[in-house]
Amino acid sequence: MVFIENDAKLLLQRLPDDVKNVHYHDDETHIRQLLEKYDLVPNRGISLAAATVRGLILTVSHKEQIGELYPQVLETLVYGACRELFK
Repeated sequence: MVFIENDAKLLLQRLPDDVKNVHYHDDETHIRQLLEKYDLVPNRGISLAAATVRGLILTVSHKEQIGELYPQVLETLVYGACRELFK
């Protein structure tokens, strides 16, 4: 995950714009499509939902620092995020 956090932006800058326009969409686009598919509307907006998902994904790169309770921590974060976004 360190590679993704540090190098993805640089790699995207190297791709030609026509390739990015056809094949690359930011995570907010994909999250929006997924939510629309299941008729889910986050009450605090798509942008916050997308940023929350990004935050949850980033916990994977800190799994070792979180320790053996990582599965429970992630579950707690997901439940809390869902409560806040869809209450």
